[in-house]
Amino acid sequence: MDFSSQIVRKCASNIPPSSTNYNNYKLTCRKFAPLYFRPTDSEEIINNIHYLKLKTSCRHDNVNTLLLKQIKFVISLPVSIAVNKSMETGVFPSKRLKK
Repeated sequence: MDFSSQIVRKCASNIPPSSTNYNNYKLTCRKFAPLYFRPTDSEEIINNIHYLKLKTSCRHDNVNTLLLKQIKFVISLPVSIAVNKSMETGVFPSKRLKK
């Protein structure tokens, strides 16, 4: 058991039991407008890549911003399609692809 779990269990054991039903509490909630993301396009992808800081160091994906800036016109359409499809379906790529 990790340290956080121990703290949670200890705190929970100090909370006295209650006979009050949660339905007795009136919760007021403001209504919010639905969240909407407009679809992206290749121009937006190009602009976002343009404003990345120029670095030659790589992350876990072995891609640096210098390379992205050099190929931004080639990758902008496929990236915009992938982003839009992810937003539409709710399916997102994992952080790291397995080799």
